[in-house]
Amino acid sequence: MIESTYYLLSGKCIRMNKKVLILVIAIVAAVAVLGVSFWLTDGFGLLRLNSSPSASTGEATITVASKTAEAGKNVRVPVTFTGNPGAMGFLLEFHYDPETLEYINVEKGDFLTDCEASEKDGVIKVIDVEDNDVKKDGVLFQLNFKVKDSAKGSTKVELVPQENDVCNYKEESVSYQAVSGTITIQ
Repeated sequence: MIESTYYLLSGKCIRMNKKVLILVIAIVAAVAVLGVSFWLTDGFGLLRLNSSPSASTGEATITVASKTAEAGKNVRVPVTFTGNPGAMGFLLEFHYDPETLEYINVEKGDFLTDCEASEKDGVIKVIDVEDNDVKKDGVLFQLNFKVKDSAKGSTKVELVPQENDVCNYKEESVSYQAVSGTITIQ
């Protein structure tokens, strides 16, 4: 059996094996020499091209919850998806202040089968690809932090939308409104 992996290509979630991926990359590189603009995301080896049809213009919202926490304690921050028109691929980016919060991990939520994350210098990237569109609302995942002992006041956990960062089974970009959260430190 040939192992395959999901990739975001031109804003579309696709499944392919490594040989096909190498061929696609070679073709894209050849096209790039002819002047077509493209860029690679860091951390996951995913290729994104600069245009994609949009699957929805509705009221979909991804929200980072606001929480209250004590200095020196852990805090779980749910990230929810409401008004979901149906999505199967997520590559979401979050920014936080590493002087105030220490990233611990990400936990899958209500309906994602698996999600993985990378973190560097106050930027968290979370990726998940499902087999089909998930059409319900709920908690996508939880971001877990430790509030630093010296932390005071409040700090933001900001969802930073990127082009084609949520897509559906038809390989269309899913538009959404991003709502960032605040952690108030007691």
